[in-house]
Amino acid sequence: MERHMRRVIRMTILCLCFAPVCFDTSPAKDKKLTPEEVVSNHLKSIGTPEVLAGIKSRAFSGSTSVQFIQGNVGDLTGQCEFVSEKHKLGILLRYNAVEYPQEHFAFDGNDVTIGHITPGHRSPLGDFLNRFDGIIKQGLLGGVLSINWPLLDIEQARAKMKYKESKIEGRKLHELEYRPRKGMGDVKVKLYFDPDTFRHMRTEYKVSIRKQGDIRSINEGIHTDSVDVEIYYVLTEEYGDFKEVDGMTLPHIYSIHFSRGGGGGTFVARWTLNAERWSHNSPIAPEFYHAK
Repeated sequence: MERHMRRVIRMTILCLCFAPVCFDTSPAKDKKLTPEEVVSNHLKSIGTPEVLAGIKSRAFSGSTSVQFIQGNVGDLTGQCEFVSEKHKLGILLRYNAVEYPQEHFAFDGNDVTIGHITPGHRSPLGDFLNRFDGIIKQGLLGGVLSINWPLLDIEQARAKMKYKESKIEGRKLHELEYRPRKGMGDVKVKLYFDPDTFRHMRTEYKVSIRKQGDIRSINEGIHTDSVDVEIYYVLTEEYGDFKEVDGMTLPHIYSIHFSRGGGGGTFVARWTLNAERWSHNSPIAPEFYHAK
């Protein structure tokens, strides 16, 4: 009997030694995220469904600065106001400089209007947003700061989304290629989210247009007839300094980097907005939604 027990113990030990090693193969670690999962986690990073459903308007004000990097010279500082309610948006940047007094981007729910920096003349950024106004109409400009951020109601937005892991400047991010059902034309849109918190960190818009005709090269100062020129635009929005506001976690620094190249010369500039005073569900003056 004792000999039998010793044999059983030896066999048990041998089985344990040579048993296959079990690893954690749970699908949560290895499976590829779907766009819907990214959006769901992103919304959780902002606030609870009850809090988000209760926000009908948003306004913040604070300081702003602009740095002209190429195509213009100088840095300016001023004051900013950002307002949003359902189907409406207003962004007003005041610099009070003679050559560049302000920027005003507005949407009243029907029409996009972009302010002029001098009579009849818009800035390169204003001209871009006026030409590709779907960026504003689709609720993309301003990201999560806007009440019209399409990811708040992705079923209504009915956009096509494609997910992949990405890396920008050495930092890993979740990337969503975002294609609205209409209204964006040649604009390619990518949304980027923090890999851990799923906060919206960046939106990138790219447009490349090939034109043939009379192009005056600002850089060279020459005129050529009938040339084939590629004009490209890149608009990048970045969000940072996330803090709690009225039960939500929202970015307090919002920056816009815009570049244009190709025919007509090169222009590069960066705008930064610092949110300092917030208000939710307060009345908003209608003039914010109409730019001149």
